[in-house]
Amino acid sequence: MIDHLAHAEDGAVIESADFDYAAIDKAVFQVEPEDDLSQLTPKEMEAGLKVLRVLLQWIWQSGMKNPDGVKIRAIICCWIFLKELRSVSETDMAVGYGLKKQSLGRWVEQFKKHFPHIRISQLR
Repeated sequence: MIDHLAHAEDGAVIESADFDYAAIDKAVFQVEPEDDLSQLTPKEMEAGLKVLRVLLQWIWQSGMKNPDGVKIRAIICCWIFLKELRSVSETDMAVGYGLKKQSLGRWVEQFKKHFPHIRISQLR
């Protein structure tokens, strides 16, 4: 399927199509993105944005001083909130990023203290 025109390496104008990542996610990982927010009421949207802001503040903390910390906290949030990652153990998640389990473990404990009302099976 042709999406748009683009330039080839030699500068010629050619037809181009973007890669269908959503089709791969659906076929391979059985994941359908939940990106239709149009059904949310303004009050629900405001509440969701507040939750997102609080989570991003936790992820960021002193991000400019410690980018590895931002990476680790972002990994933890993805692990907790993305259903497709919930079957991955904490150890496997750490190893997948070249980290030791302890690198994540410290921050998982901080997450549990900071957000005691968020409970899923990984946060036993």
